[in-house]
Amino acid sequence: MSKKTSPDIEKQVIDLYLKEKLTTIKITKLLKIGRTTIQDIFKKNNIKARTQFDYSILEGFKNNIDPKIIGDISNLEMIPAIDNLKKQSRCSITLRELINNKSINE
Repeated sequence: MSKKTSPDIEKQVIDLYLKEKLTTIKITKLLKIGRTTIQDIFKKNNIKARTQFDYSILEGFKNNIDPKIIGDISNLEMIPAIDNLKKQSRCSITLRELINNKSINE
């Protein structure tokens, strides 16, 4: 791991991710930790996850959304690999949430 995290933080991340089904974006905001920390925790605990778009590229194309908004790093989340297969091209956030995303608008 790049930064040492406490076992308590690791447990919270794993519980929020696997049991509560929160996205990595919500976990980072809730626990005030970075995404790389979450990725390190997943790797250490052998959690297979995939990075995918919160608002899908396909829906962005259909709704004529600026590719810079769709492609922004803040439109990414990590989800369990099996959930990624189930999700397909569905969005996990609304268009309004995508547009109102603070980091995109800064």
